[in-house]
Amino acid sequence: MTTQVIPSVDRSRLGALLAITEAPRVSVVMPVNHLDPQHDAIRARGLGARLRVLLEPHAVDQAVADHLLATVEERFGHLHPIPHAIGAVALYATPSGSEWLLLPVRIRETVTVAEEFHLLPVIDAVDPAHCFVLTLARGGNALWRANRWSVEPVTLPGAPGALSEITRFRELEKQLQFHQSARGGAAVFHGHALGENREMEPVRAYLRRVDQALGAALAGDTAPVLLVGPGSLPGMFRDISTHNRIVDHPIEIHPDGVDASHLHEFARPVVDALVADRTQRFLDRVGMLREPRRSSTLSAEIVVAAALGRVDTMLFDPDADNCGVVNRAAVAALRHAATVLSAPGLPTGAAATYRW
Repeated sequence: MTTQVIPSVDRSRLGALLAITEAPRVSVVMPVNHLDPQHDAIRARGLGARLRVLLEPHAVDQAVADHLLATVEERFGHLHPIPHAIGAVALYATPSGSEWLLLPVRIRETVTVAEEFHLLPVIDAVDPAHCFVLTLARGGNALWRANRWSVEPVTLPGAPGALSEITRFRELEKQLQFHQSARGGAAVFHGHALGENREMEPVRAYLRRVDQALGAALAGDTAPVLLVGPGSLPGMFRDISTHNRIVDHPIEIHPDGVDASHLHEFARPVVDALVADRTQRFLDRVGMLREPRRSSTLSAEIVVAAALGRVDTMLFDPDADNCGVVNRAAVAALRHAATVLSAPGLPTGAAATYRW
């Protein structure tokens, strides 16, 4: 039996796990304790003991079972050091092989041996909700894509260089107020009636070039864009931008010295708001379709409908799986090409709309 390590998870990885037909299917998921690595080593032995008990009723070759148990104790018992962005680790296995996944999610410990993998953590990890973060500074600009878990850089094709390279920028600086930012001592500037000052036209021309690069980078993606920059720059960019989903309130701070983790802190409320809005709009639709019996908030009903291919869209709370029923419903729905999305805090645990 071989083990494949998957350093990051995307929808193609989820699809590969769904395509596995061999049984039984073993799922072992454990949240990472970054503060007490020794505690994780102790828990790993407990996971192995639980898995041994669950394997007994299944006709698994003893050598395969022993190898799987050893893999669990080795992998889960020697996690550290591990990147802080990893919230949980998961092992998905069948008698012929296994995959080791590093997940950004925080989820409770789970050990199952069943007809289906416990895939709610993976579905949660590939949540498509996202926004963009555009940093603006006199030294240059950068674009990031942020989801619920992390941020990653995005290329800005054709973006101009440093703002300080534009004509007469040093003279323009003299017209601006300066104060020192709290982070790193970088100069933050605020203008006087910049929209009325012709001397600021080179700055606006520069920002238009940034906006053109942003449009090329987004390539039609309509996700919101959060601006991070000092003083008047975000407001000036918002005024000239052709992108119609600029976040209302920018982060007015000089981005020099601001690392990816802080950018994610800025972006996370934007993404959370997208998820909350998505959930509320879906629940409104569930209510509209309840009378013709084309929706449900009962997991026992949803799992039956999912097995029949009736589910069109399903939302679930990652922390509210009812004895595996929600997981079975989600997996069955995905096998029938339904849309399945995470909805943290969903009061009913699951909700679905039906195709018929």
